[in-house]
Amino acid sequence: MARCQVDLGRGVQTFLNFMPAASLEMLYVGHRDGYGMQLNRDIGLFEELMSSRSLWLTGNTDTVYATAFLDLSNGPIVVEVPAGTGPGTVNDAFFRFVVDMGGPGPDRGKGGKYLIVGPGQTTPANTDGYFVANTPSKINWLILRGFLDEEGKTDTARNAFKGGLKVYPYALRVNPPANNFKNLTDWETNTIHANNFKFYEELDEVIKREPSDLFSPELLGMASSIGIEKGKPFNPSPEQKALLTEAVATRTAATLGQLDVLSGAWGGC
Repeated sequence: MARCQVDLGRGVQTFLNFMPAASLEMLYVGHRDGYGMQLNRDIGLFEELMSSRSLWLTGNTDTVYATAFLDLSNGPIVVEVPAGTGPGTVNDAFFRFVVDMGGPGPDRGKGGKYLIVGPGQTTPANTDGYFVANTPSKINWLILRGFLDEEGKTDTARNAFKGGLKVYPYALRVNPPANNFKNLTDWETNTIHANNFKFYEELDEVIKREPSDLFSPELLGMASSIGIEKGKPFNPSPEQKALLTEAVATRTAATLGQLDVLSGAWGGC
């Protein structure tokens, strides 16, 4: 009984502490599999704004979003931001800030070139003309915001993004490949992390792919205690899977103030 309660608690704590990683991972999966977007090439644009059909955690319906995923596995990536861009940012695979862009960024809304340098990579010797930022993860999310014009239309922001936003490998900077813009308005794609056992499978993908330095040793130890460990398969027994499923349900119910619903529901401990 006591051991079971300890394992249940570890499952709950892992769910809570790694929620940002799973959230970013499902944004990545949603872009890759749902929208069918290629890394470092395709840029999603909500040309007619976002609607309720788009399952995003904090998206709103009065912002012209431009969104893309960057893969730094093979070297630094350049992001060219057009003038007039609103608040934008790059987030790492643990959903942590890497660099601001646009209005609050170092370009101050005037536009510019950003050089994103990945884990273990050496910053190029000559970075004149670039705003340089280092990220600890291979996968990173680029999200930029454009404003509606005085008539409430998206044309100005949409045209600015299509005419000036570029993403390409630094190695191809002399002759960068053209980006492909994809209108994401009204696409039915889920980018929200799971609230069941699948959450731990999402987390396992992140830990397997990303450098261990992305997380603290304490967090990696927590994940390891429930069987999620870099270089090893995550293959819980039926009993462990049931316990982890209950861990997510317990935390979700607590968030919603419905713990009474679960009272006595878990008979495994």
